[in-house]
Amino acid sequence: MLIGHRRVLRTSLLVFVAGVLALAAVVLAGASPASAADPCSAGSYFDGSACVLASPGFFVPNAGATSETPCPAGTFQPNSGAVSCLNATPGNFVPTSGQATQTACPAGTFQPGSGAVSCLNATPGNFVPTSGQVGQTPCGTGTFQPGSGAASCLDAQPGHFVPTAGQATQTACGTGTFQPGFGAASCLDAQPGHFVATAGQASETACAPGTYQPASGAAGCIAASVNFYVPDSAATAQLPCPDGTYQPLTGQSSCIPVPCPQGTKANFRWHYSANGSSGSWSGTKTQTCSGSFSMGPQAMEGNLQVAPGATLRAGYDFTLPGNKNSLTMTVSAAQVTFAVACVSGATPSSPTLTVTLTDQTYQITNDQWYPSGDQSSPLVYQGSVTVPDLCGGGTISLAKGGTFTATLG
Repeated sequence: MLIGHRRVLRTSLLVFVAGVLALAAVVLAGASPASAADPCSAGSYFDGSACVLASPGFFVPNAGATSETPCPAGTFQPNSGAVSCLNATPGNFVPTSGQATQTACPAGTFQPGSGAVSCLNATPGNFVPTSGQVGQTPCGTGTFQPGSGAASCLDAQPGHFVPTAGQATQTACGTGTFQPGFGAASCLDAQPGHFVATAGQASETACAPGTYQPASGAAGCIAASVNFYVPDSAATAQLPCPDGTYQPLTGQSSCIPVPCPQGTKANFRWHYSANGSSGSWSGTKTQTCSGSFSMGPQAMEGNLQVAPGATLRAGYDFTLPGNKNSLTMTVSAAQVTFAVACVSGATPSSPTLTVTLTDQTYQITNDQWYPSGDQSSPLVYQGSVTVPDLCGGGTISLAKGGTFTATLG
């Protein structure tokens, strides 16, 4: 009897252990034994043979369920055995049902609320630089954003500016202002001597000669007045015409010499030099404004002989006896024409040799000699010529001298 009782106990113990192991296997498999008379608890459902925990992304709200329910869009559930789902948190969304995780709103979008199935695009004038944002950020000064869903803002372009935050457009710099750089919050006034005529300019423009501008922020320049002039660009002021000049027009870059008054008398003399000769002056001749005159022929240097290639210089000076006025005198079309002879006695290929003198305008303020009374000064030699070969390589004689002609005005 005792042996039989022990066998019964051993058998019962083995059955109990086997039952425990089977129950553990069921628990590890996410299910629990159940039957129609023993319903599954909330968070699990009966799959026909056992209770199974709700999967991540699903939930079972009540006991006795025979299936799990997917979390709706806008919610998620990362755990198993859930009886409810979690709303997507601000800055995130869940676009479809049955999701175990939420998704961060991408850059350019945001979501201020919870339980969202989508995100909002950043509105014009705003941006969202990183993912998972609850709010959008206004574009800063100097930047703008015309579109929606932007992850960044645009710098204001040259010639434009953005003065305040949150702008959807940039603003063109007005007339009189400019902006050479990117991302500006304001524009620059045109500097004195400059202007900006139209809006949206990246640079200022210098006032042209004949015009000026003393103020900043100007849309244009001012024309020089009558009897004033502006010689250079970017000027901030006009200049009065110097003594002896005038300007009857506006907007001019120079002045006009005042003509020599009718009846004004000037005493002229002329000279020439070559081979180091002294360049002695001729006698004087009085000429009245305005008109042409001639002096000579005269040979102040005697039988001056010059070889081909030598330099022959000529010029003049003059004075206005007793003058105390300011006036302008112009000497034009001046020249000295020499009669040519060959030292060898041959006939020259041209009977004359001419030295042309440059046109000159002089500002007269007194009765001194103009441009100089010094016969060795380069100022009184207004022209020169390289002596040509007129005598077959031989020397030329200027013994007959020359004639000075000019027009006074």
